[in-house]
Amino acid sequence: MKIISTIVLSMFIVSSASALEWVSSYGKSCAKACSDANKSPVISGVHKNGNALSICRSNENYEGNRAGFNLAPDSDKSCSVAFNGKEVLNSQYECLCN
Repeated sequence: MKIISTIVLSMFIVSSASALEWVSSYGKSCAKACSDANKSPVISGVHKNGNALSICRSNENYEGNRAGFNLAPDSDKSCSVAFNGKEVLNSQYECLCN
């Protein structure tokens, strides 16, 4: 039974991962950008204010993409990433959608 459970779980993970896609935000929240692509934002958790934290990425200072979060409605037009030991809000970002 354990082997069958592992196989089923592995199949779910593979099928879920293959459906993930980075979508350009075009100045929108991740919820809106993903919705416009007929997808849903990938949520990494909930902020202390009760709002969802959507996964995003931005290429801060052209040093490569960094994972971050998009918090609507507080900072719904930016991706918050760590850069040089600080939190940076970047308005050019992509959202992870499924």
